[in-house]
Amino acid sequence: MWTPIDSQEDLDALNRSLAWDDATLVEFYVTSVLYDDLPSDVSRSGFTQLTMYVLIDTGDAEPSLLELAFLHCDRLALSHVSAGDFVLRGYVDSLKRVELTDRGDQTQVRCARLAFRRLDRDDQTLPFYPSQFAPER
Repeated sequence: MWTPIDSQEDLDALNRSLAWDDATLVEFYVTSVLYDDLPSDVSRSGFTQLTMYVLIDTGDAEPSLLELAFLHCDRLALSHVSAGDFVLRGYVDSLKRVELTDRGDQTQVRCARLAFRRLDRDDQTLPFYPSQFAPER
């Protein structure tokens, strides 16, 4: 079940809930597909925008994975996500749009909505991240 980020407090709480020094980016991908169980109250521009899904190994006991869905992005600096400096630092406005910024306060990701869910490694909802979870040979 996805949990939407509805306010600045929600974003800050999620950011504080992770020990970023122990977390590892597993995979991310960008698509135009929005899955049915994601929040539907998205402030859209009228143009087709991309959604980015990010999977993070939190380093915690189960559930050890955090999946983030950045819905309807109009700004995506993929280097920010993959650089190893990825944290949920940023802003949530009154329309629930989210902007993530880098250390210099420059916008790196801007999306109409952000949602997350916590998953176990053996969760059956992980077909989108096959490389990390393929059986060892």
